[in-house]
Amino acid sequence: MYKFYKTALYSGVALFAISLVGLCVGYKASYISAKLNVGSDSDIPWSPITEQIDAAQGSVLQLKPNSEFIEYESYLPATQEFPYTAYTFKFGNDGNTDSAIDLTPYDSIDFNITCTPQNVLLFNVFTHDPEITLPQQNPTQRVNSTFFSCDASWQLIKIRLASLVTPVWWFNEYRLELSKQAYDLTRAYRFSIVNSLQSPRDTQLDIKIKDVRLSGRKRQYFYFTLAATALLWLVFAFWVIKRYVYFLTLDLREKVKKDRQIIAYKELTINPQKNKEVSDVLRFMATEYASPEISLDMACGKLGINRTKINEILKTELSLTFNTYLNKLRITEAARLLTKNKSATIAEIAYSVGYNNVSYFSKLFKAEYGCTPKTFKQLYD
Repeated sequence: MYKFYKTALYSGVALFAISLVGLCVGYKASYISAKLNVGSDSDIPWSPITEQIDAAQGSVLQLKPNSEFIEYESYLPATQEFPYTAYTFKFGNDGNTDSAIDLTPYDSIDFNITCTPQNVLLFNVFTHDPEITLPQQNPTQRVNSTFFSCDASWQLIKIRLASLVTPVWWFNEYRLELSKQAYDLTRAYRFSIVNSLQSPRDTQLDIKIKDVRLSGRKRQYFYFTLAATALLWLVFAFWVIKRYVYFLTLDLREKVKKDRQIIAYKELTINPQKNKEVSDVLRFMATEYASPEISLDMACGKLGINRTKINEILKTELSLTFNTYLNKLRITEAARLLTKNKSATIAEIAYSVGYNNVSYFSKLFKAEYGCTPKTFKQLYD
């Protein structure tokens, strides 16, 4: 069995390493992302658009040239009740034509931003609503929003696309029930960074944005890897069981063969011993071991040898005590009978070798051969 345990251990360690690497690769492959950089170095084509209320009313947004990140300034007058300035990422290369992309593969949008002074901004995603949206009419697109804060230091903003909220004014505008909160990300036209009602007034606002990225997961890649790994371990477990049974059978056959060579049976001839007491003790054990009444006291009475001497003889000759040797004889003979008498029951075998208690017999047999008599019999079929 040592060879089996060694092979199983090495194989298990190797499979564990392969599984770990496979799961890591599958987990990494399940992540997808798309960067939205300024210019041609963008995974998704988009056009920048600045939006504001008529400048005559006071709200102003002005882009600043910068090759490293998006930067713009805006001004919101205190006199204006609902000032509005927005920097918009419009999907598609043509700023004059509506183009939609499917955002469902992505879980979130991330970007780094600084705001001077500290600001509270609104993030909007504009999507197609089958009941409301009309072709090439931006106001009819559904607005899905969330708020975030920013200050003078760069900070990462992570917005979950499934956690946006459509504002009440949009429902009121199109007389739609407030209960219809679900929105469809399969057709998204644009997203915008917009001032909020808590944005500072009568001061110049400087905003910088960089590292805009859509992130998501194609979980089927990881699930496939997980399923393949589970299948590999099932195959490995099946192989281990099969090899264990194979080596256990070989081990049991070898042990039975070895025990038969060492233990004297009633059916074998006992070789004459130089010492008559030794010969008498071994012959008595070989001929009487199957008797349920056999005991050390019975042996003493029949052989005329005291208990100490009998144990001393068995200890010297076989390194076993009387009871240990008796059980060894019985269990070894039981193993032989199990391999030769396929129709015999476990109880019949136990009784034939001197055991009246089948459970006790099974316990001794398992201690000797590492498996129950029933399993031992099946392995020899």
